Amino acid sequence: MNEALQDYVAEISLREPDLLQELRSKTSELPLALMQISPEQGQFISLLVKAIGARRALEVGVFTGYSLLSTALALPEGGSVVALDISEEWSAMARDFAERAGGGGGGGRPPAPARPRPPPPRARGGGGAAGSVRDF
Repeated sequence: MNEALQDYVAEISLREPDLLQELRSKTSELPLALMQISPEQGQFISLLVKAIGARRALEVGVFTGYSLLSTALALPEGGSVVALDISEEWSAMARDFAERAGGGGGGGRPPAPARPRPPPPRARGGGGAAGSVRDF
């Protein structure tokens, strides 16, 4: 697909909320901006979240929060997102935009990146029941 055709498709089909546009613009100024997903990918994530009727989501690796917000804004009332990232700098930016979004699907508390936690005992080499994965 050439650039002119891609621009045309984006112009007629992309529905990017103002808050996501602002986040994308702010992120584009950062040295690692290439880590951010495209608006088309964000819209596709939102479509998938709605299509499967997701009520909960897990975001591992938040960066500045574009995919996090794309997911959260597509969740139904009462939906929730657990978001994890090891960078406090990026998490702070994501948290700011998540709070401004007002919790996306109306679930009350806005989705926000969590502080990193130590791995469970099994991952550290000791204890833990094999195959014990907690349903989030």
